[in-house]
Amino acid sequence: MSGSILLLFACLSCCLYAQKTRYAESLPRAKPGVSYPIKVHISAIRLRTDCHYQDTYHRYREGCQRTIYADTILNGQKVEISGFSPLTTKYNIPLLPGEYQARFLKDPHFAVGTPLCQEYEILLPDGTVWKCSVTGISE
Repeated sequence: MSGSILLLFACLSCCLYAQKTRYAESLPRAKPGVSYPIKVHISAIRLRTDCHYQDTYHRYREGCQRTIYADTILNGQKVEISGFSPLTTKYNIPLLPGEYQARFLKDPHFAVGTPLCQEYEILLPDGTVWKCSVTGISE
């Protein structure tokens, strides 16, 4: 009897820990039939680690993520865009300087007359999309 209870506890602990582990989430694939009409030229990229110390419920929590910042000409304007970087341990950045296609996703209601915080999806050569937003404007 005690052997079967011990076996039950051993199996139970394995089942509780059997969650899906994601070391680095990959970029989503482009959906078929979706067009990317906007031409984007990326001239420089930077990789930074952004750390946040509060979650959405204003509880203090430390968490860091890698973010790609890129100098871009988007719709004829020089802007800085940024988005999450799904890096593995090998630093394989999916975005390099060059020409890309993009599509407009969302314009925040509070940013009237400025491209700040507009969201885009950039189509990468491997068929994945990188979601980003405008975080800066230059002349």
